[in-house]
Amino acid sequence: RQRPLNTQPMRNRLVLLLMMRCTLTVTEIIGLTLGSVQAHEGTPKKIAERLALAGLPLLQPESPFWAPLASSPPAPVYTLQLSGARPVQTRQLVLDSRTRQALHDWLEVRKLGKAGSNDRLIVGSVQGATITPKGLYNLCQAHMARCLVGCDIAQMGPNTLRNTCTSLWLNQGGPLNEILRRCGLKDPQVL
Repeated sequence: RQRPLNTQPMRNRLVLLLMMRCTLTVTEIIGLTLGSVQAHEGTPKKIAERLALAGLPLLQPESPFWAPLASSPPAPVYTLQLSGARPVQTRQLVLDSRTRQALHDWLEVRKLGKAGSNDRLIVGSVQGATITPKGLYNLCQAHMARCLVGCDIAQMGPNTLRNTCTSLWLNQGGPLNEILRRCGLKDPQVL
């Protein structure tokens, strides 16, 4: 008898990377559908140029914990189409290689069920149960507890990861207009 595949680590890895590398909010992550994901032919740079998206370098230090398996074939280039209440929140993001690989791994198991393009991308289970903001907060807290042993993490949640990524982009001299676009913000004062 074959044991069921534990897909939670794949989903969790993707969610954390969407927070840490794409600055997505909890609302944006929950709102993603399978139809939000688009696969593209070509290199990330050419795709970004074709879509007129500048893209930012990913400045987070790499960790062997997040390294994709050496046997994994390269994932396709994916973009995420985001929509929001305000026009500036509607944007398209080209994903970096680690986030692309995590998305690819998740899609491999997520599409095993009878999911359609309007179904949620990030779910509480492969069967499609909705993940909640509290679930995402708990996931983030568990990750922070593993990474920041001995630190008080009581006030650290998804926005901590989002804000850290944004701060890294700003500190490294990333173009302000591109940072605002990627974050879905109109006003630099919000940063």
